[in-house]
Amino acid sequence: MADDGEQAEALLRFLEAHPDFDYVWQDYGCLPQELIDLENGKVLQTRSEPEQEAFGEMLLCANLLYLGAPVLILLDDEYMKRFWTSCEAWLSMQECTPTGLQPAPAAGRGHIICLDGTAPVKIGALRGMWANATIEEACDHLAGDNIEVTNKGDKAKCLSKLE
Repeated sequence: MADDGEQAEALLRFLEAHPDFDYVWQDYGCLPQELIDLENGKVLQTRSEPEQEAFGEMLLCANLLYLGAPVLILLDDEYMKRFWTSCEAWLSMQECTPTGLQPAPAAGRGHIICLDGTAPVKIGALRGMWANATIEEACDHLAGDNIEVTNKGDKAKCLSKLE
């Protein structure tokens, strides 16, 4: 998605309609990022050594947020093709139980807002893909070559953790 402010505007509208939210954690804004030229994919500025260390530590635990907090999904046409967003969607539709992760009740599956003129029918497709998927099914799908990821090492670490 282009950085045109649409996500920020959607988040602001959501928070105005849901004043009971006190805090927002947005992975891209809360994890130290590299500066990348979106037109050619070249890294313009890397993380400092302390930022890289912090990023690695946070990345290992970030998935817990999607299991334990309400999640707002800003759905665009690329969302279901990307590794991290797909993994986060699946986690947001699970709940922790004494016997492991189980599908969360429909009321506990967070909120989804369509962006970029994305058809609302995609909300049903996203929920249909992830709401009742087992860990094995999620890992099989996420491991597929059709799921895009910038850093294949991150993908391997995350899948290993899920497995």
